[in-house]
Amino acid sequence: MFINNAAEKEETLIGFVHEIEDRGWVNGIGISTGDEDYVVEANEWMEKLGKEIENDVRVTGYVSRDPKGQNRILVTGYEVLYDENDRRSDYNLDDDE
Repeated sequence: MFINNAAEKEETLIGFVHEIEDRGWVNGIGISTGDEDYVVEANEWMEKLGKEIENDVRVTGYVSRDPKGQNRILVTGYEVLYDENDRRSDYNLDDDE
C-alpha cells in the first residue's frame, strides 16, 4: 500500500524496530511504540531500518491506517536512540527535533 503523503501529515514516533514474520518468514519491518504497532512502508529507509532491528528509534514519516485498520508509516528519516554513554546516529532529521 502506498501512502499519499500529499494528503497526510508528517509525524514523529519513538519506538522499537522489529521484524514482522508470517509463518516463519520475515516479510517486513515494524515499529512498536508500546501502545501501537506500525508497518514500515517499502522505500530506501526501510532497508536502512532493517539494520536497526531490536534498537529504539525516533522515526519521522507519513502515518496512515490501511483498510484493515493496520497502522503504516512511510519513513522519511530516523535517529537511533542509544544510552547517554553511547554514540547517536542521525539520518535526515531536523536539528530542532
